[in-house]
Amino acid sequence: MVDFQNLLGIYVTRNSVLLELGSGAGRMTRRLAGDAARVIAADVSATMLGVAKTNLAGHDNVDYVELAGSGEIPLDDESVDSVISYFTLQHVRTAMIQRRYLAEIVRVLRPGGWAVVQLRRTGARARALEWRGHIGNLLKGRNTLSRSWRGSRVSESDVRSLRRDGVRVDVLRIDARYICAIIRK
Repeated sequence: MVDFQNLLGIYVTRNSVLLELGSGAGRMTRRLAGDAARVIAADVSATMLGVAKTNLAGHDNVDYVELAGSGEIPLDDESVDSVISYFTLQHVRTAMIQRRYLAEIVRVLRPGGWAVVQLRRTGARARALEWRGHIGNLLKGRNTLSRSWRGSRVSESDVRSLRRDGVRVDVLRIDARYICAIIRK
């Protein structure tokens, strides 16, 4: 995992309300719950949220929110200090829904808040590397070719289009396959 705190100078504080978009079984949620006052674990899978609740029994500062998968985040405007989404939006089936999630992240962030969102890069090289991975997985007996697994991708210009007065957006190129959107409000 990229060390966002040291790399970007953004930190989860003891009084932070943090949204983890795509919490899955709660592996990262456990760490975040130790740093933040409150973590909202959000996922499209009720099953995974159930697993997370079991895995995080005893963490009374975690709330669970099931997402509809349409891009909306059912939280109030400016209700969270931070948003982290890591290896999640790349599985969202359309770029339109990915853009909707990004806009929703801006909406739910409080002034002074930040978000770090990992996304797939666009372009021929990124796609070639992705297909190389799919072929490798097929040879190992794992099928990652389904549309639900592959998802979609938004362009860096789509990410940068979130910029406006009071919203700063930077794009960090992690490697040949991934970018991170760093959003500060």
